[in-house]
Amino acid sequence: MHLPFLKGTGTLKAHPLVRILLPRGVWHFLLIAIAISGIVFRFADLDREIFWHDEAYTALRISGYTETELIQNLFTNEPLDRDDLLIYQQLTPEKNLSDSLNSLAREDAQHPPLYYILTRWWAQLFGDSIASLRTVSALFSLIALPAMYWLCYQLLSSEFAGLIGMALISVSPFHILYAREAREYGLWTATILLASAAFLKAVSENQSIKKWTIYTVTLAASFYSFLFSALVAIAHGSYLLAIDGFKITQKKMSYFFASWGAVLLFIPWIVIVFNQFSKVRGTTAWTAQPMAPIGLAIAWVANSSRVFFDLNLDSDSPLIYSIPALVLAIALIGYSLYFLIKHTQKQVWLFVILLIAIPALTLILPDLILGGRRSTVSRYLIPSYLGMELAVTALLSLKLATAKSIFKQRLWQGIALTVLLAGMISGGAIVHSETWWNKKNSHNHPQAARLINAAEHPLLITSDFRFNRGEILSLAHLLDRHVTIQLVLEGEVPNLGDEREGKDSKPFSDIYLFNPSKGLQEGLRDRYPGTEIEPVKPESLRLEKLTGIGSGRSS
Repeated sequence: MHLPFLKGTGTLKAHPLVRILLPRGVWHFLLIAIAISGIVFRFADLDREIFWHDEAYTALRISGYTETELIQNLFTNEPLDRDDLLIYQQLTPEKNLSDSLNSLAREDAQHPPLYYILTRWWAQLFGDSIASLRTVSALFSLIALPAMYWLCYQLLSSEFAGLIGMALISVSPFHILYAREAREYGLWTATILLASAAFLKAVSENQSIKKWTIYTVTLAASFYSFLFSALVAIAHGSYLLAIDGFKITQKKMSYFFASWGAVLLFIPWIVIVFNQFSKVRGTTAWTAQPMAPIGLAIAWVANSSRVFFDLNLDSDSPLIYSIPALVLAIALIGYSLYFLIKHTQKQVWLFVILLIAIPALTLILPDLILGGRRSTVSRYLIPSYLGMELAVTALLSLKLATAKSIFKQRLWQGIALTVLLAGMISGGAIVHSETWWNKKNSHNHPQAARLINAAEHPLLITSDFRFNRGEILSLAHLLDRHVTIQLVLEGEVPNLGDEREGKDSKPFSDIYLFNPSKGLQEGLRDRYPGTEIEPVKPESLRLEKLTGIGSGRSS
């Protein structure tokens, strides 16, 4: 096994002990089998987990409806059932692809259209069920596996490293999570890897116009997947400057024209983003909410460790469970970066460091200087996490290939298998769960829905306060048909008349408020004296129960 990415003489051969402890053919078979298990994790039981807030907006966009239509037609202070909400997350004859593009362009321009176009086409062919929509993301995530192999081979010139990288990303719980979610991040991951591999290939064969054209196309696809692909392009350009100096060369000119060719292809959406910039700022304003530096640091460490091991542990989990996993994962990442810099050539480690640092620092520095939590949003840092996985791949492939003693061989084979097994255990846990930490505000919907559904004839009330629009769209998937839903605009008070009846003229047995604002609660108390509003335990459900409404409700 030749490892030309090493410093010094340039190549090392695999030590004979590799064959004694675990033959290379067995390793190849094992890595491919592990990669296949990651594929199974991506597709198994896709409709088990909750269809959370962000996924509900995916369904809204591909259906061609706008949030404005949603508010106008549903937040009317009238009784509804779950099907009234679900229709806005399904394809209908009244809406077509142009409506989907219009919905994105007018209200959600920070999400480029490639994923939504492809997902709508898929839904037209195979249906718009939860499993069907998530299948699109799982299929896109499969592209990341050979793309990771290609990138590892381009960077490390090693087929063995390519197999390790492919297995590592296949069972990574972070990538499994987003492969099982109806969002664009599986596609973005694939396009980052493809564009990066195409870039390294074009740099190594600078005279090839075809190779630079492939880079242009893959980079443009990445732009159309997620806006932060610009940071990946900047990392590529910075890498070229760092290894080739500031002198104008043909290689730099090729990169200049190729990257700007991708920008030109993306100009139609750039124009839309600029035209809707105030809307984009409004919908992403939550990322500027202040967060204490210690909270930021904890999130950085936790999110990085979840790339390799994740059992849904969060800040509420006992420290005895979370700290060991965090320490081991961060130690692995830290040592991999140290080893990479110390033992590989500049053109190898510099690419990895820039892929990690440029996206990360672009988000971390504003958080530290201006305040905010941009850098805690794990999906924004996918390029950085891919860089960390490249570093670990280089470490494991080199250690497995060059260890000179039986002890070291056993040690590093054990470490490699442990890292991969940790991912497989995490993937199995994800497949058998109904919610996970990345579902954020929707995390407790299953428990809340079970409580509401258990009532004989419940009424659920909410307003368009904060994120409630997306939350009620998500929650509707879990509610039974006997649940009546009443949506009001913030500042309005629900109509609860004398009979307290729903569409079926049956009196309500229980009345719940979902995530009510103080204004909604005060309005109810003012209009209906004697009303009592008590939080439902646990408070993380964000449910309040109304009692003592003497005047009742009319339909």
